[in-house]
Amino acid sequence: MELVIPYCGAPNGEAIAHSIKKHHKDVTLIGADSNPDCDNRWLFDEFYTVPSTGSKIYSNVVEDFFKNCDFILPLNGYDAVALKKTSLRDKVLATDDCDTMLNIMDKDYLYNTFHMKHSTVYIDELLETVMYYMTLYDSAVVKVQSGRGTRGVFIVSDFDDMKNRVYHKPGALDVSYPVFERMVNTTGLNKKFIVMPYYEGTEFFVNALCRNGEVEWMQTIQIDGKRDHVASKFKVVEYDIVDDKAISICKRFKFDYWVNLQFIDENLIEINPRISSWVAHPDYSVPYLAVRMALGEDINKVPRVKIGTVGRRIFQMYYMEGMYVY
Repeated sequence: MELVIPYCGAPNGEAIAHSIKKHHKDVTLIGADSNPDCDNRWLFDEFYTVPSTGSKIYSNVVEDFFKNCDFILPLNGYDAVALKKTSLRDKVLATDDCDTMLNIMDKDYLYNTFHMKHSTVYIDELLETVMYYMTLYDSAVVKVQSGRGTRGVFIVSDFDDMKNRVYHKPGALDVSYPVFERMVNTTGLNKKFIVMPYYEGTEFFVNALCRNGEVEWMQTIQIDGKRDHVASKFKVVEYDIVDDKAISICKRFKFDYWVNLQFIDENLIEINPRISSWVAHPDYSVPYLAVRMALGEDINKVPRVKIGTVGRRIFQMYYMEGMYVY
């Protein structure tokens, strides 16, 4: 079997490769990324450099490269949408409805749908809006309306940037208001931005594997630590309120295959039509469950990871083909 992993250079690309290779040695794992030198490429059996999804030649290139593969498991929602619009659509393990995927990745649509406090503004109103939210909530989160991951995300607050960077280890997204102000005043961007409160609380990720909106397998993890705003410490939990909300949302949008829902306490903050951080099971590959479901297996019968199991994301070094890979 040939399984393609687009956007394999993503932070979870390394774990995906290890998980599938450990439990499915018969699978030929093919990585694809627009970065020809992404580190994770060395963990795949084959690797292809592909154009970005916005390129006019994207469809032709991926259709040619992957016409003989069996399945495609996207690690990015925009890749999923782009691939669903090609002749490969039936091989792509993602929701069929591209409009649904695009809508949930549009923060303005998502927050309006779930009545979450936010403002959508252009660059000329951005500073005034950020100051308004900082006055009410101390900190403000700024996001590009349809961004990817942490691109175009800022956590703006009132602190001494120099002292913070000398005496502490600030996250990659943290920025003081004066620094943010200078960036806004000197940019030529004219995009729409979302401004919202910075919610304090416990963060939860729910990975749900769905078939026409029905959740067949689910794992809820509590985020206990981050490195540069990427989850690095987490454990499997059972939180009925969050779990019930996730199941209801999946049914509402009739999702298929992997969906990641992110909460702070009981507040939904993001939905991604892909798998995100997860805690591994010793007997099978969690990401590969999507392939097993596509092959007709009843995933409801697959045992869940034990509540309380802890996961860690660590950096490793590998020696491959005469070179060290970190």
